[in-house]
Amino acid sequence: VFTMVLFPNISEEFDKIISAAILTVFGILGIILLDCCADKVDEAAHVQAEQVARAALSEHHRTSHNETMDRVTSLERAMRSIINGFALAIGLSWEKAFHAALEVVVETQSALHGHCVTSQVLLALVNCLVIMPVWLSCIVPMANKSVRQHEILMAHERQMDLENS
Repeated sequence: VFTMVLFPNISEEFDKIISAAILTVFGILGIILLDCCADKVDEAAHVQAEQVARAALSEHHRTSHNETMDRVTSLERAMRSIINGFALAIGLSWEKAFHAALEVVVETQSALHGHCVTSQVLLALVNCLVIMPVWLSCIVPMANKSVRQHEILMAHERQMDLENS
């Protein structure tokens, strides 16, 4: 609806694509910002935990510290949940945009127009055949890495950035 106001002469299908692109840009910015904040909260919690471990505190102070740590952990989890929500919204908006584009292809091609359902299924299968190999070779291996492997990879990338600077 927002893009229809900015671009009054575009089709509803193109509106869905533009909306998905705009949501992607703002969603990624939001994800980056929230991820930085969640990392800072996590770092602060670890620093505080180390300080408490070094200090000899009374039972009352330890209980107070544990309650604070629970709140910090909950805050970080909440931020990570919001990040997942942004990612889900972006994914669903692109699914909607792809569906709209698929409908346009089926409706505008005379050979496909008479067989809408069959055409959509075939085009969806072709789409899977194009995307699946890339997904299997790039996304799945990254998703299967452990947290430690990701940390090693990030440290290596930071080292490479420092060497290139």
